[in-house]
Amino acid sequence: MTRGAHLWINVSDGSNAIGIWVRQSIMPAARHFGAYSARGDTVLVRGLFHKSCPEHGGDMDIHAEAISIVAQGESKRHQVKAASLAWALGLCTLAFLALLSWRRRERFVGGT
Repeated sequence: MTRGAHLWINVSDGSNAIGIWVRQSIMPAARHFGAYSARGDTVLVRGLFHKSCPEHGGDMDIHAEAISIVAQGESKRHQVKAASLAWALGLCTLAFLALLSWRRRERFVGGT
């Protein structure tokens, strides 16, 4: 997120994330951002850690003094497992049959 001459980026170690406040002028060009479909670039950040940042409303963050990309990220492909697809189709079929049964019951019970 761009904020004037600075950027907010989130860096994750796989289980936790922290906000990094970095000047645009020192931010390297990232190729991959972390998402469901991609593993983001691995970055090395040097800066000042704030447990409770007075500038940013008491949030925990790091004000970067230097940042570099140490490994490029990559796109991920996710395979759909046949068993998962079979379960999904089976449950959709059951839901559809339950809906038909409910509508039929409503038509007969509601009309009397």
